Amino acid sequence: MDNPNFYLNTLLKNINLALEIDVPYINQIELKYLSKLRKLLHIIATETPFTPNVSKLAAAVETSRATIMNYLKYLKNAKLIQMLYSNGDEDQMKKPDRVYIQNTNLQYAIAPNNTENLNLRHTFFYNQVGYKHYLKSSPIADFCVNDRYHFMVGGRKLEASSEFYAASDVIEVGENNKIPLWLFGFLY
Repeated sequence: MDNPNFYLNTLLKNINLALEIDVPYINQIELKYLSKLRKLLHIIATETPFTPNVSKLAAAVETSRATIMNYLKYLKNAKLIQMLYSNGDEDQMKKPDRVYIQNTNLQYAIAPNNTENLNLRHTFFYNQVGYKHYLKSSPIADFCVNDRYHFMVGGRKLEASSEFYAASDVIEVGENNKIPLWLFGFLY
């Protein structure tokens, strides 16, 4: 309690533990490639949410496209990132539409400079709703839940329409198709 950085430091230690021990052991990765995996996670955290360009990521990490796709899968399995697909199919060889950090706490720990509100809102929504529901990218909104409900995620001024729901932050009570974002925290 005396140290305000205790939680973030502990979280960073656990991330390092997963990257240094769990991921290499489970996926049979040699330790000499650990720096590339760390670099990829850092790139994702500083740019999230983003549509990955696998060729650019491969060049930045200095590895092949196929290795980047494998590393993305390893990071997803380690619960460090989440990947959103347009058809919901999590095919290992298909590029995801969007990549997110697993949760907002990890975002603050890995890349505290990339904690803008929209990024945190999207990460929170994906983390809370995606835990028990099927999510994919939507052509008319940010997310499609269970192939039925389309959600735009944003701030107070976000307006809902008949085509989608609005998950709005900084409101206490919803109306019509506008739902307070904090309510989605009860789904986890």
